[in-house]
Amino acid sequence: MDSKLRHRSTPSAAMEASAASPMRRTSPPLSSAKKKRFASALTALLAMCLLATLFASVSLHRYISATAADKYFYSGSISETHENLEAVPNKLLKDLEEFQQRRPSQPAIVPTKENVRGSSASTNKNIPTLLAKSHHLRRSTLQQLLHNDYLQLSPANNDTSNTDHPWSWPIIHTVTTRFMQNQGTLQNLARSRLKLLEAVCLPSLQRQSIFYQDKLLELYENTKWKDEVSLMMKRANESSSVVVDPLFLWIIKVDPDIDKQILKELNSVLEPVQHFTLVVGSNNNFGVGVKNGGWRDGQAGQDILDAFEDNRVFFPRFYGHDESLGSSMHQIIRRAYEARAHRVVLETRLDADDAIHVEFINQLHRVALKSLIDTHDTNFIRKDDDDDDDETAEQEIQKANWMYWCASRHLEWNPSSPFYNPNNDAGLLTLIGTVNVCITPGLTIGYAVGTEEDQVPHYEHTKVMSEIVWKPDHLRKKNGDVGCGLTPASDCLWVVDYPEISAFRSRSMTSAGMFNIEAAGVPSNGKSREKSGYSKKLWEGQIEKWFGITSSKAREAADFMGSNFIDTVRDNMRGQCTHGHSCKISSIEKLQRTIDLSEEGIGGIEVNSK
Repeated sequence: MDSKLRHRSTPSAAMEASAASPMRRTSPPLSSAKKKRFASALTALLAMCLLATLFASVSLHRYISATAADKYFYSGSISETHENLEAVPNKLLKDLEEFQQRRPSQPAIVPTKENVRGSSASTNKNIPTLLAKSHHLRRSTLQQLLHNDYLQLSPANNDTSNTDHPWSWPIIHTVTTRFMQNQGTLQNLARSRLKLLEAVCLPSLQRQSIFYQDKLLELYENTKWKDEVSLMMKRANESSSVVVDPLFLWIIKVDPDIDKQILKELNSVLEPVQHFTLVVGSNNNFGVGVKNGGWRDGQAGQDILDAFEDNRVFFPRFYGHDESLGSSMHQIIRRAYEARAHRVVLETRLDADDAIHVEFINQLHRVALKSLIDTHDTNFIRKDDDDDDDETAEQEIQKANWMYWCASRHLEWNPSSPFYNPNNDAGLLTLIGTVNVCITPGLTIGYAVGTEEDQVPHYEHTKVMSEIVWKPDHLRKKNGDVGCGLTPASDCLWVVDYPEISAFRSRSMTSAGMFNIEAAGVPSNGKSREKSGYSKKLWEGQIEKWFGITSSKAREAADFMGSNFIDTVRDNMRGQCTHGHSCKISSIEKLQRTIDLSEEGIGGIEVNSK
């Protein structure tokens, strides 16, 4: 205690001071009874002061502890017991059990719709998947209903409102897939496309390496959040009710009037990835494309929130306000929507019959942390050879206001059909080398904090490379193109060359554009492509390693489409030229020719396009 407090004057001290001063008037001596009463009152007063001091000390200690904790997690008061919370089995681990046995590491953070469970942060141990329990946010504010064990990394350097707009990560990432929009009644086409989604698109997202502990720790190695990510895993191991937002959200847009049986089959297929996936009944599309509007300006998020209000979120099922079902995903969307201006935003396009390499999202996040995050939050250094050099001064690091990513080298798959199956397998695989346009699978646009939607140019995928990489400087100046803030301006587009083969595209009779497909599903220039001989070798193991796609599932999808071939082609004819879909005369001619071949001897049939 401070010396001034220890030597505070007391009644006895005052009496002694009075006696020492002849100028002061002395008080008459106190009687014995008065002395006892005075001593009792003094004792009570001292006891009250002691209690008040103790209470203030405890309160101050709690405040300081809470403030220190908030440097790592915005979690409110953290309880050690959670009797009322039920642990939910992690279905993703079961679904990936066979695949994980072949991998050196285990999943780190795969948010589920209810719980997240984890273990030690040691990179030398196998770490189970984190499970998340979220609560419904509809009428109350985010802060009122934020769970005590909700975890998020500390605020970025340029984010002063992190605790007001919670989101676990410095990046909000959405992957958007369109499925049967404006074609909801075409059942045969829908089932064939669903088989492709199940065999191709789903496993490539389900097995993204960013879900694995060693990859996640490596990703944040050169950021200020390195230790916090380890602590997050440790906390998850100690509590079965830790809440962590998804590393990315898979948003599947379907026709609001899609056939109910098709929707039921779709939901069944998506069960293994319900932790980060939702199916929204909406024909509105945002994000990558020529039109403005996306997650940053709120249009994409508001479209989903409106769908919740109108009961058009079909997966996870949203029965009223039952927290054990779809409501946790509603809370996740609310958090992502309200935090959109205070985090880096990534928007990725992925069609239902395409796939991205299992390292693809990890690479997107790595470049985003390096190029879009404030320099005070990372130690990454941008160099031509992409090496990280911690000796370079922070102020010399260039940071982008926005960026594009696209895949280049990729594989094309022509599924086997009743008319074409030269190798008696799932179909022909063809390696497509470096091309001079960005392909659609994995096409991504990223926004740094502080960059608005209308400050970023939007291009068709065929023009992204020519507008960003090849455009001469004198034309940029003439058009007032200030670029993304990087020099040279061509760095504003990151062509994903690691992994070297980064995307997988299906070329089947379900395609609206029918690119690289001839009548009856025969690949363009198929004879010359068959001679390479590497297609069979790729199916023997590389495709699963690179994209999570098994040859058995691909063959199953091809066989299903073969058994449903002509009905699928008829539906594809009917779906041509519907809103938002291709309308090419060449595609219609190929489809009609396929029907003619199937009706050989009859002369073909007329297909009603309505």
